[in-house]
Amino acid sequence: MQDTILFVDIKQLLLGSLWNQSAVTFYQEKLTKSIVSGVLWNTAFGTENNLILKPIEFEGKNNVDSVLTKNGILVEHDYVRAIVFITYENFEERKFIGFIRQSDSSTQIMNFISEFCDLYNDDYNTEAWRVLNDR
Repeated sequence: MQDTILFVDIKQLLLGSLWNQSAVTFYQEKLTKSIVSGVLWNTAFGTENNLILKPIEFEGKNNVDSVLTKNGILVEHDYVRAIVFITYENFEERKFIGFIRQSDSSTQIMNFISEFCDLYNDDYNTEAWRVLNDR
């Protein structure tokens, strides 16, 4: 099987979070300190029926948005070895976020993702500390 990396430019989409926050399973947003789902991580690794959490409007308000109705790209399509989302900071500065399965990725793909991308993460969320320590 060929090693396939999917590149997706999302400039036309609004994430609702900072570019790096979307790369982790969950993060704490600053305004009300609620826990929010990382959109791009779930696009890559989310599984059907997982909860999607949104920022709350005020303390005590529900933050469950919905459940996923589909598996993420790297869950559903085993031939895709990695995804690189092309995001933008302030709609101008291009940032590359890579996602890779920890279990089946070749050394070449891992080296490429870690060198090419501004930030990367995997299905075990092992790189979340980079985002959470950079607040």
